[in-house]
Amino acid sequence: SYAGKKSYSELKFPYNPAWESVSLDYARVTTKAGIVKSVVDSEKNIMDAAWSGAAPRYPTAKVLVASLPGVDVGSVIEYRVVRELKDRPFFSMVEYFQGFDPILKKTVTLKAPKNLKLKIDNLDVKGNSIIFHETDKKGVMTWRVVDVNAVKWERDLPPLWSFLPSTLVSSGNWRAYSAKLADTVKKGATGQKNATAATTKLLKGVSGIRKKIKAIRDFVARGIRPAGPALGSLPLSCVSNADVTLKDGYGDSIDRATLLYAMLTAAGAKPEVVLVADEPCLEALERVGHLPLKGFFSKILLRVALDKGDSAYLNDTDQYAPLGSTTSEGRFAMFADSGTLRPLAVDEKMDTRTNVEYTIRLNEDGTAAITRKRSFYGMKYAYWNKKYTEIKKERKLRLFQEMISEISKAATSSTELKTDFSSYPGTEEFTVQAPNYGVVEGEYLYLRLPGTLRNVLGIHSDLRVNPFLISRPKRLTRTYLLNLPKAYAKKIPIAPTSDVWKLPAGAGCIAIVNDRDIFGATRKPILFINQDVDVKPAFIQKDEFEVIQFVASRISSRKAQLLLMERAKK
Repeated sequence: SYAGKKSYSELKFPYNPAWESVSLDYARVTTKAGIVKSVVDSEKNIMDAAWSGAAPRYPTAKVLVASLPGVDVGSVIEYRVVRELKDRPFFSMVEYFQGFDPILKKTVTLKAPKNLKLKIDNLDVKGNSIIFHETDKKGVMTWRVVDVNAVKWERDLPPLWSFLPSTLVSSGNWRAYSAKLADTVKKGATGQKNATAATTKLLKGVSGIRKKIKAIRDFVARGIRPAGPALGSLPLSCVSNADVTLKDGYGDSIDRATLLYAMLTAAGAKPEVVLVADEPCLEALERVGHLPLKGFFSKILLRVALDKGDSAYLNDTDQYAPLGSTTSEGRFAMFADSGTLRPLAVDEKMDTRTNVEYTIRLNEDGTAAITRKRSFYGMKYAYWNKKYTEIKKERKLRLFQEMISEISKAATSSTELKTDFSSYPGTEEFTVQAPNYGVVEGEYLYLRLPGTLRNVLGIHSDLRVNPFLISRPKRLTRTYLLNLPKAYAKKIPIAPTSDVWKLPAGAGCIAIVNDRDIFGATRKPILFINQDVDVKPAFIQKDEFEVIQFVASRISSRKAQLLLMERAKK
């Protein structure tokens, strides 16, 4: 196809000369007519990686690019690439025997020294084994597959190694690897005079461990630009001392962690090195917990103790985030001091969540005064604090207008947009007047509640052929306090009904509570509706996806937001 022509007209092989080399022995294209065209040296180029210009201190990563001649529909592409690696902390590889393109035949051969202890894990299709695996008398291992159909690409896929036929091979040990990285960080943080002097100057007049740690975090966030290669992309000999990173004003994850470690130690704290992955810590993904893979851990955080038994993670938040929050909540985390692999947990009050409160004062003619107040916790606090701090006046006004129109196209503001991030949680509040918010038809008054749960579960399709991954927690509490007109308060034929939906695979639950207090304890006609979303990271098998679909359809239906009242007869 044309897409195939575009995708396969170039071969790209990234590498870093600091510890690897790549050579293309040959590459040739056989056209549909049988004509063979080979790549010549003039069609090979070596380019710098995208990050190289922004971080010149590090050995420059390269990309070998080969332009293939005469690629067309029906062409056959053959090439041989040789990659030589050295100084790696351990050997690891993952090979897939099914992918987004069909496989006619694939063979993988591994020759390894007898004294290299390898752990091997083959994941095959349940009930339909397609991988042939054998080891000969010399210890040479071979994997083969033939005639394998393509897998359909879908959104929100888990890591391919968690569900596709594949083999993982590793000689690594996470405990030893994390200890080695921790030693490297500590070595680069020791005896750093400039970092110590900067800490002393920064903390002059600052008292209390919490304030000191926040000051150090904010100093590094403001003054040290994230730049450079991903964690594990360079030898540990390339890690910079804290003073170097402080002087240059930039660093990759491990270099920023080294500077933080030096400053925290100078302030009297005892930081712990923590390796963090991008994947949620789930049983279905624990395959790499036993077979370490290069690149699985993407960043290094530092865990420090605060007062009152709390702790904070540094190196993935900036000055706008509350101390104790993290972008890595629930991820695989390797704690170097204890050598344990477990989910990264934060204190409950630092969970990322949003609380939304609507107060609706509805009149008999359908006009309404609506107040919306949002409270932000965890990384939601960080996002909106940064947005409102840096936003320009004109953009803030436009944002306010968009918020008003989300409630009603005809609504007008009766207050300014009030924001307060001087305390925790951060808040945002405004009130609007909405004519004809409720529609009067004969003896009935009906309205649609503002807000929706339509996108909470992230469903993009009615059909699913692969597992579905909920990668991050989603927490939302939305409450509606409706002051109803007395003439319509006693009879409400249609309103969101109370219900609780439990999601499969431990993915949490979603609940709606409808509580009427019509001339009850408050002596006022009040309707209270609460929507509570507590979705947890989960690996949803395709046969469980129907439950997710069902819940998504229920919480996003018109009935979940519709309120119909009938006028009381005189």
